[in-house]
Order: sequence, then structure tokens, then C-alpha cells
Amino acid sequence: MVDTRNTFINRLEKDLIGPFSGDNEALFNRPSDHYLTGIVYPKETHIPDSEQDDVEEVYEGKDVGDEAAETGVSGFRRFKPCTAGVSFAVKSQDEVASIILQLKFGRYIPEPTFIPFDPDRKDNPKPYPDFYWKRVQYIKEFHVTLDEDIKRFECDKHGLKNIEVFVRQKRLADCSIVTVQIINTFVPKNTDDYNVVEENSMFQFSVTLKAGKGTSFHPRKTSAAESDEDQRISNLIFRDIREFATGHNCSVKWACAETGDCTEIASTWMPIENVKAINHSGDSVFQEKIQNTLVGRLSAQAMFESKESLLELSYAVSNAYTSWIDEQTSRIPSLDKQFIAQAKINLDRCKSASLRIKEGITYLKEHTHALKAFQLANLVMRIQRSWASGNKDWQTPGDTDLIWRPFQLAFALMCLPSSSEREHTDRSVFDLIWFPTGGGKTEAYLLLAAYVLFLRRIKSEKRSAAGLSVMMRYTLRTLTIQQFERAAAMITACEVIRAEKYSDLLGNERFSIGLWVGSASTPNKLTEAYKALNEDTNPTSTPAQIKTCPRCGGTKSALSWRSSAPGEKLSVSCRNESCANQYPFNNLPFLTVDEQIYNEVPSLLIGTVDKFVQITRNAKCGHLFGTNSESLPPDLIIQDELHLISGPLGSLTGIYELAIDELCRTANGRAK
Repeated sequence: MVDTRNTFINRLEKDLIGPFSGDNEALFNRPSDHYLTGIVYPKETHIPDSEQDDVEEVYEGKDVGDEAAETGVSGFRRFKPCTAGVSFAVKSQDEVASIILQLKFGRYIPEPTFIPFDPDRKDNPKPYPDFYWKRVQYIKEFHVTLDEDIKRFECDKHGLKNIEVFVRQKRLADCSIVTVQIINTFVPKNTDDYNVVEENSMFQFSVTLKAGKGTSFHPRKTSAAESDEDQRISNLIFRDIREFATGHNCSVKWACAETGDCTEIASTWMPIENVKAINHSGDSVFQEKIQNTLVGRLSAQAMFESKESLLELSYAVSNAYTSWIDEQTSRIPSLDKQFIAQAKINLDRCKSASLRIKEGITYLKEHTHALKAFQLANLVMRIQRSWASGNKDWQTPGDTDLIWRPFQLAFALMCLPSSSEREHTDRSVFDLIWFPTGGGKTEAYLLLAAYVLFLRRIKSEKRSAAGLSVMMRYTLRTLTIQQFERAAAMITACEVIRAEKYSDLLGNERFSIGLWVGSASTPNKLTEAYKALNEDTNPTSTPAQIKTCPRCGGTKSALSWRSSAPGEKLSVSCRNESCANQYPFNNLPFLTVDEQIYNEVPSLLIGTVDKFVQITRNAKCGHLFGTNSESLPPDLIIQDELHLISGPLGSLTGIYELAIDELCRTANGRAK
């Protein structure tokens, strides 16, 4: 059987590091044009201007008043790496430790061309060069006694020109920290002479280390005494993972015997690791508790249909989490003393989250409005899942039910009380979902968003319930548009159940979604939208940001975006007649033009963080916050991809965050 993964890795390593054709290969072009990494260059080898990574412009789109971002300033001196090394720890049974150090690399030497031109070779250069690059392999082994704090080896006498090896050790109580650093000391007179640089570079460079007699490699210590709490948490969680070395200008790998003892350390330019997938179902105790319920799974449809099922399944998740916390608490005495304090802090936070989950369940039991809103939220999330699975009948799930993962339901339950009451003590808590890509974070916060949308309609007066309820913000414009499609399906489901069955409960105003991004993606004005839809053959800025009907999943041209006249509001409809006839409306609630968003404020708004700069420049943005109207301001703010808000963008976002908090505040409190 072909091992596809290893085949791919081996080919990638040959392509990026080399040598592709073996130790004695010959290349027609410069070696650095063939290989991208694994190279130790001569000293003061400049990075060409074409390879400089300047700061790109921050903003992708243009708006009224948008200003171009400043371009970055290149570093005054930028050189390619001329060193590589490894740090590790050793213990010795003898008074003095020792290591065996092996250097291995290739140099490419220009040789006069003697290979005749072959018209059948695909890599024949044109025109034919005067020389080619012949690879020469170098391998040298050193036995190093660690009897001095710093040792320096000039390798010329060993046949390795222009190479120095430094070995530095720092003695600790139970081991010595050793750093081996290799330097390419050649300094070209003219760094623009690429051939000289190529000839004196070390390609496919590696350093391999073995312990000498009576010496052993010692794992890096983890400590709970770190000043940074993130590091203390990491040390606790990965306390059983032993790290034997770290690389300098390169990565590092090591080999261990069956006993777990490290036998060899080596540099690497392409680190490889098998990363275990996270089990979306959580610990086995969750499945045990859930399967013991009458429903047997976290069915969104069952939660909609029955209050008893909703509460039973919610308690199953809560009780499972409590059991897991109890199990972890029982393991604390077995930890090393240095980890116990942080373990208790972690579990205290878990217990706080567990109490909030229980509070959420109690809130549903005691508040009929909240219970109904949460049941409807489960319904619309199931409907949009059914549509995505090809089931057009929204009232009958069939085999297309939505089964929640434990963390998704737990997150929603934990946030319910503070998302429902502006006076709640947890209203200002920034609740974070941390889960790998593709794990279901979006569905989790869309469930909460749907709940907030419904609760606002159910518990508030019609006038105050109108307007924007949920704001979703993203940092990347492309991701914003992708998530707009997913949220649009949820909003369409909200509008379907409102129009067809729950208008008495949810009111006569339709649920709608707005896309609020730069003018490079969507028009600011309705006149611009008319031109994009009717006059431009290939517009870069267009209101038609969704091509497929979320209800029927038709072809890419299934949706029709229309503007009958300049200045008229847009209509969006499905071209599939059976879809249009099946539902009580065919004007889908999608708003993608700024002017229409201000005039017809959507229930849910998706935008990029930089777009919110407009609140200081455009008075019409006040419509989004219920300014000078009876509508309440937004209830919930969702920030996706939080880790991308850093640096200058993070500073800018923080400034406007204060203003947005105030705009979303009422006499009863702030937005969640």
C-alpha cells in the first residue's frame, strides 16, 4: 500500500531543501533558485529588494473618506542567515560530559559545461550556459569534551573552508545547557556577485548530535513559576511532553529509544509532527450522559418540539461537565507541587462556567419567553442544516436533523442569562469560543444570535423590537462575505417561520441581514448598485454577494438580484419556480448596499472592523444604533477571528470599541 503522506513529505523535502537528484547532482541554474530553505549563506549576504517583505496596505476596500494605509519602511540592513545551531541539555555520570557532533551539507561548485545539448531534455537551458553547478558532499564528525564554558573550532584544517563551530555550555545544578552554533564566516567582497555567494553557501545543512560515553540528553524543564500565565497553563497541560532541544535559525528533531531516553538530536528545516485531532464529542462521560436520555442525542429538532427534551438534554451536558470537573479535581494531588496552584485556578474557572451553564438551564425553566426563543432558535438552525442537506421541506427534518456537539450547546446555555438581561452581572463578560477550524464555532454563535433575535421580538414592544439586534464583525473581507452566506441561511429560516407560522408572536416586520463592508466589494449607493447590476459587464463592486438560494440550493445563477431604476431599493429572488411557490415570500431579506442598510435597518449586520470607522464620519450610521428612534440599540456583538485583531488594527479597533459600547448602551445596561 502506498503511504501517500510520506510520499508527499519526501517529495516536498526534495523540492524545498534538496538534493533532488542525489548527493552528486548537477544543476544548470543557480542552486538557490532550485531550493528555498536549508541554506546557510556567507556573512552579510543581502536580501534582494525583490524578496523584501514590506507592510502591505491594511484596507482592502474603499469607502467615503477611506485613507490609504501607510506602506512599511524596509529594514536598513537585511541579511540572509549565516548561522544555524541547536541548544539542548546534557547530564553526565563522569565529571566532564562529551558529545559527538556531525556536520553535513553540500556545496555547489561551478564546473565547465561538457554535457552535449539534448533536444529531448525538458530542462535544457536556453541559451546553453558556460558552466553548471556540481554538488559536492561534505561530512565531518567532531568529538567534543565539555570541559570549558566556550569552545571554538576553526574547520579549515578539517577540510571545511570558512566554517566556525562554537560550543557554549552553562552549568546548572543537575545538568548543563549546551548551545552548538555553526557560522559561515566567508564574506564576499561583492555581495552582488551571485556566483561567489552560491559557491560559498552551505546547502542541505544539518547538524546531528549524539551523547558521548557516560553522557545523556536531558529534557527541558517545565516550570509553573513563569510570570506569564499562558506559559504556566501550557506547562501544566503539556507536562508529560518532553522537549529535548530547540533550534536557532532552524528547527530541531530528536529520536528516542523505547525507554523514552533521547538518543539523537538533529537540526531540520522542515519539522514534521502528527497532530492528533480533537474529538468533537468531548470526553466519554458526555456521550454516556447524553445516550442515557430519552432522545439519546443532542437533537435540535427534539429541543424545539419538547420542553422536557430540551431540559433533559441540557442537564445531561451540564452533569457530564460537572463529572469531568470532579474527575480532574481528584487528580490534583498526583501532580508535581509546581503545577498544583495553576491546576486549581483552571478548575475554579471550569466550575464557574459550570455554574453559568446550570444558571442558563434554570433561566429557561423560569422564563417562558426565553424558553420559546431558544426552541425557535433550535428550529431555525435545524432548518438551515436541512436546506444545506437538500431537504426543501422545512417542517419535516427527516434524516437532516442537526445534532449539537456538547461544547456548542454548553456555550449557548452559559451565555443565555447575560444575553437576555442587560442588568446581568455577566453582561460585560467577553465569552470566547476556542475550537479548531471546522469544529462548529459558527453554528454555536449563530444559535445564540438566533435566540437573541427571537427574544427581542417576543419580550419587547413592536416599535422597540425593530432595528438592529445582532452585530457580527470580522477582520478579513473575504471571510466576512463567506460567513455572510452562512448567516443569511439562518436569517432566511427566521423569516420563513415568522411569515408562515409565527407572525403573531414575532411581529410583522421581516427578519433581514445586512452586509456592511468597503465599496471595493459592495456599493455604497443604490445608484451604484443599479449600474453594477444593469450596465457594468464585470463589476468589481456588486451587491450580488450571494449566488445560491439558501432554501433550495439551486445552481449558481439561482438568485436574481434586481434594481428597476437608479435609487430604487434592490430585490433578491430565487429563479426556481418551485422554491418561489413553496414559501410565503420570494423577496429574500438580504441587504448589501449601504444606503439601503441605513434606510431599512437589518436585524443582523455583518461587517468588517475597519468599516466601523464610519460611525464618526457618516451620521446615517446612527440608524444602526437606534439613535433618535424608538428602536433599542443592538443587544449582542459577536467578534469572529479575534486573534487577527492585533498591532495597529487592534489599537484602532480598541478606540472605536469604546464608542460602540456607548452607542449600544441603554439605561438598563450595555450590549452583550
